[in-house]
Amino acid sequence: LLPTAMLSRFARESVTMALSGDAADELFAGYDRYAAIRIAGLADVLPEKLRSSLFCGLRAMFADAGERTRSGRLRRLCGMLAEPAARQYFAMLDRCPPELRGELFGERLRDAPDSAENFAVPLTAKDRVEQCMETDFYVYLENDTLPKMDRASMSASLEVRDPFLDRKVVEFAASLPAAWKLHGFERKYILREAFASELDPEIASCRKRGFGMPVGAWLRGAWRDPAREALFSGTLFSGGWIVREAAEKLWEEHQSGVRDRTYILFELLVLSLFLEQAGR
Repeated sequence: LLPTAMLSRFARESVTMALSGDAADELFAGYDRYAAIRIAGLADVLPEKLRSSLFCGLRAMFADAGERTRSGRLRRLCGMLAEPAARQYFAMLDRCPPELRGELFGERLRDAPDSAENFAVPLTAKDRVEQCMETDFYVYLENDTLPKMDRASMSASLEVRDPFLDRKVVEFAASLPAAWKLHGFERKYILREAFASELDPEIASCRKRGFGMPVGAWLRGAWRDPAREALFSGTLFSGGWIVREAAEKLWEEHQSGVRDRTYILFELLVLSLFLEQAGR
């Protein structure tokens, strides 16, 4: 949200309407996690108990140095491979697994449903990777990516349109074989091939870099003191939402560099600020 808002303000200095590439990842297999699901399919030849033990052991070998680091990616992949096939995709996205929720959630959240229920959408695809893409189209795109772009762009009075969400484009993408989208482990294969002559080779072949900000480093640096104040002085704990001792443990793990707790700490920070503004 933050970098998108900044980019929208920059764009608004020159234009009143812009185009977004949102939905291309969901329609043409652009996310790294789709390649991870392809790898998971190869590991299905192993018995479930053996696979769980093997990849739990391998996961412990990689440092939790940050999600976008090499060790962080391998750790996350091994954690996903250790799960039963039906839960692997959600496990890869879940930043607050069941054991952590048990420690962290206070009385107000004890009966909250498992977030995996939000991923229960009717699927039409047969291919395992395309099922994940379809899930993202109805869950992640609709509830995260598109609202993010809409709110960030409108905050700068910039109109943004999504060409990839044209009905004909969506229907065309859905009609294509899965291998034309994820070709081996090459993502967005048909898009790269179709526009190879239109794009600079460096752009067409570059790896996906995402569009995030170094929140984890900020929580250890410039944001540390104000974030701690906002997190631990509000009603997050006194209101029975979160167990203070568990949150303090996450904070200390992140500050010491033992574990990367960026996602869960940022979510707790946002929840704390929301509760404060809502007077709850």
